[in-house]
Amino acid sequence: IDPELWKNITIDEKDLITLHNNSLFKLLIPSNRNIENYHIFNKKIKNLNKISNQKSSGRCWMFAGLNMIRNKFIEKYNLEGDFEFSQSYLFFWDKFERMNYIIHLLEDLYKKGEKFNSRIVENIILNLIDDGGTWSMFQNLIKKYGLIPKCVFPETYHTSNSGNINTILKKKLKEYLRDIYNEKMDKTKALKDIYLLLVKFFGKPPNEFEWEYIDKKKKYKIIKNLTVEKFTKMVKIDLCDYICLIHDPRHEYGKTYSVEYLNNMVEGNEIKYLNVDIDVIKQATKKSIDKNESVYFACDVGKFLLNKNNILDTEIYKIEDLLHINFNLNKKERLLYYESQPTHAMVITGYNIDGSVINRWQIENSWGEDKNDEKDYNGYYSMTDKWMDEYVFEIIINKKYISNDLKKKWNQDIHHHFPLWDPFGTLA
Repeated sequence: IDPELWKNITIDEKDLITLHNNSLFKLLIPSNRNIENYHIFNKKIKNLNKISNQKSSGRCWMFAGLNMIRNKFIEKYNLEGDFEFSQSYLFFWDKFERMNYIIHLLEDLYKKGEKFNSRIVENIILNLIDDGGTWSMFQNLIKKYGLIPKCVFPETYHTSNSGNINTILKKKLKEYLRDIYNEKMDKTKALKDIYLLLVKFFGKPPNEFEWEYIDKKKKYKIIKNLTVEKFTKMVKIDLCDYICLIHDPRHEYGKTYSVEYLNNMVEGNEIKYLNVDIDVIKQATKKSIDKNESVYFACDVGKFLLNKNNILDTEIYKIEDLLHINFNLNKKERLLYYESQPTHAMVITGYNIDGSVINRWQIENSWGEDKNDEKDYNGYYSMTDKWMDEYVFEIIINKKYISNDLKKKWNQDIHHHFPLWDPFGTLA
């Protein structure tokens, strides 16, 4: 490279001074954005939940699924909005089942002649035990282990701060990988050790319990002699009624897709996606909200996020104007070149419609209530419709809100399996 090429390039000194002395993103919020209006919605589900908090863990998929379910349960039993199902309970069994699944998977790959240092094995060992998950994994857990109230199996330090347990489980996985490839694996002992580790970090999940609570009328209630099975039957929701729609412009619409090796149970359901246009996702979401049912979705949450005001908006940061540079990958290209992927799951609870056009959506997040003294949105976020176009990739929707044609397409055989390292293999 010839240094002479750069000598005649001119730079605005004001830009230099500004950038040298300020955080980039503090300079980018345009003054003409009316922040206050972002949190006004003319259509919302009834009785919004009090915001939950996944804290320093990657359990957003679990929180999103439970947040979607708990709204109906709260309404049915006249509970306060802060009722929650136990995320720790599902977290315990997810870690246990996932370790069991990975061990079985590694044994199977070894028998098939897969090298221990292949890309597939590397991805399994490094990523599959992380906290993130998918709707299918959520279904697997509830089908086998059911649900219990949070007060019966509450958070511990390590359910809320999962770094320590993940480090230890990954170390054990690498030992099990060695033992499998040296044909010295003792699976029974490994599973016993994993269970005891999880009890030490999370506590021992109960089989029987009493559920005490105060209802909305401030009346004390207690239900005795409950089992996990009895309590789960009280929830009265069939997760088989729900399907996963994705928007992946890389691939053909109207076809079903899956991800190779991605699961959390040996006997678990295979991950399944039906690829549709983004407008189909919006229409189904609107229908669900209109019927007072919130919608689980997965997105690339880090893009154009104004965290202090709980806003997701593609116009909120004018990066190109400030830097005089053009970023021009479209949604398809961002997926192709690993610039975007579904990294976080939340719940859509409302929308604002201007005439016949929806301009923004209300979001129930799981990052706790707001700590900003000036603005308090109670932990709810606002997502513009344009942001949804660009960075929403998946929704979970009741089949009654889609067409008969889409129901037929959902029931077809898997058209294509993505590799484990595909963006849709990301554990949200």
